[in-house]
Amino acid sequence: MPPVPHFVRADMLPSGYLIRPCEGGGSIIHIVDHMDLEPWSVPEVLRPLYESPTVLAQKTTMAALRHLRQISHEVSQPNVTGWGRRPAALRALSQRLSR
Repeated sequence: MPPVPHFVRADMLPSGYLIRPCEGGGSIIHIVDHMDLEPWSVPEVLRPLYESPTVLAQKTTMAALRHLRQISHEVSQPNVTGWGRRPAALRALSQRLSR
């Protein structure tokens, strides 16, 4: 699409996720995106809100998806033995120790 005069372009950046339960069991993951408008097109006071780097947003979303995949793997294989393959057990233990 050719550039159009007086048209502000923006980038879609991932900014988080929302997990909602399903009625039949399981859950749905919604990836939440925000618009990164051109910084010159917004007032100076709001400019820092629009200058979020793409790489940081991508890293955050990928880390969230890796964490969700790890949790789903733990839930699908609950009988795995050994502390190294059970991060949920380690998290529960560390929470108890911190109390």
